[in-house]
Amino acid sequence: MRTLLTTLTLAISIAHASAPPIEPDPCENAAVLYGRAFLAITFAGMEDDLAAFAYDDPTAEVPEWLAAAVGGEQHAVDTLSRATSLERCDWMLDHTRGLDLRLTHLGHVRTAARVLAIDARLHAADGKPAKATDRLLAIIAMSRHTRTDRTGISSLVSAALIGLAEDTFNAAAPMLDEASVRRVALGVQDRLDDSDVIGARAAIRGEQSLALDWIRSAMVEGATGTDIADRIQREFYGNSDRFSVVLGKRLDRLRAMDADSLRRAVEHADRYYEAILRDWDSDDALDRLRDLNNEASEGSVGTLVALLGLATSKLRIAETEVLELLARMQALLSDADAGTQK
Repeated sequence: MRTLLTTLTLAISIAHASAPPIEPDPCENAAVLYGRAFLAITFAGMEDDLAAFAYDDPTAEVPEWLAAAVGGEQHAVDTLSRATSLERCDWMLDHTRGLDLRLTHLGHVRTAARVLAIDARLHAADGKPAKATDRLLAIIAMSRHTRTDRTGISSLVSAALIGLAEDTFNAAAPMLDEASVRRVALGVQDRLDDSDVIGARAAIRGEQSLALDWIRSAMVEGATGTDIADRIQREFYGNSDRFSVVLGKRLDRLRAMDADSLRRAVEHADRYYEAILRDWDSDDALDRLRDLNNEASEGSVGTLVALLGLATSKLRIAETEVLELLARMQALLSDADAGTQK
């Protein structure tokens, strides 16, 4: 099976055949540049150490060898920065695969963001606030590219990148001048000035389409409840430690469904997704979404919903945390402006 990295590698080799334009092409795909950087970072072999670093600890020192490794990958870091400056990012995912959609790029995205975070800390410590700020804002821009998949996990990764950028900013802030701090605050607001800051609403619609359209299409082609159940088990619960007696019973109920029952189950699931979006902006959204999650996990809103699952409350909490970050950035700017006027 061709992975995303393989596909991007082929795209990169084609791109090398012609000289890049002097000015960025507005149609240029950031994913190709990301792929080039991902390859270099992967070959450097520092994923585990990057994942283990305490980004939220301002006293944590970057190990010398890791600093040297990141320092030696400045071409890859620069490529990441250029990718984040582009508007278009198409990860070339095949959404027609439905439940079999592969999101192999997300692990590479998180590793690349950690490289940028380490590089930001190193530049801040080295008295290069402009470079440090570039790296911080690149992570925020990468979070926007990450959420374009319209899947729940991509939105959660987008939120995680924003959290990583904030942790890194808090650790580096004492080493940044006022102009750089202000630039970070303005840059965060500019890049996250959106009604759907982590793409959560788009993800819910995407998951709705991804799962239910695939099932409808499969039914048209003659798929039975058994076919659908086998696919869900393979894609969602293939790992034995996630399987349980309850899941087994739900899969058995799905296998027993005839065409009419399966059609009604899909309609029921459709209404469940609509209920999520209806309650998303309500004053008690988290309580309502937790109730929907609980009903789904208990199976009271239908076997299909319980099997597909969607971490709606996690998405809403992640979105809230990003909105709170935006409020903190605005407060930082307001405090700085008030201090200037005194």
